[in-house]
Amino acid sequence: MALRRDIKFSYVIEVTDWGFSYSFGLPWNDLFEDGDPFWESNYLAVAGTLLVPDRSPTPTAKLSIWPMSALNFENRSRLKPTGYGGASLSKGQFEAGLHVPTEMFHPIMTAIEAGKIRYIELNGEKLFRNDAKIDRFWCWRSLEDERRAELQKPWIEAAKRKPSKAQKKTTR
Repeated sequence: MALRRDIKFSYVIEVTDWGFSYSFGLPWNDLFEDGDPFWESNYLAVAGTLLVPDRSPTPTAKLSIWPMSALNFENRSRLKPTGYGGASLSKGQFEAGLHVPTEMFHPIMTAIEAGKIRYIELNGEKLFRNDAKIDRFWCWRSLEDERRAELQKPWIEAAKRKPSKAQKKTTR
């Protein structure tokens, strides 16, 4: 059965904890980015519970969010993206990573710290061989039961389309 890329699947993480990492200094090699003689790196690490899909074999989730200046409004018209982030299932844990415009990194981090963002919804491909491309994301303060049920629908439909082991044997 071919993987359908026209159907989008949601992964919803309920935020339970977060952390921030920052590093600054001289680069490890002679490559200077944009003429900057310093190296700087930071990211936001979000931990949580994977709510959608609700039949996930792993309820724990980790999300890494990195700032990226190329995504700032004045720079992004030159980009030709094929994806925005990625997700994987590794060692029994759902993990995802995505970039945000540098100008939005601090507001997102501040909102998570203040408890204003309690749910993060990632939207993209269904996990295939434990990997998926993420196309977009949303930050939510609350998640109503109706919205959660709506996000489950593609997962339920995909489970109905998946052939059973007995069906696979008869088609060989």
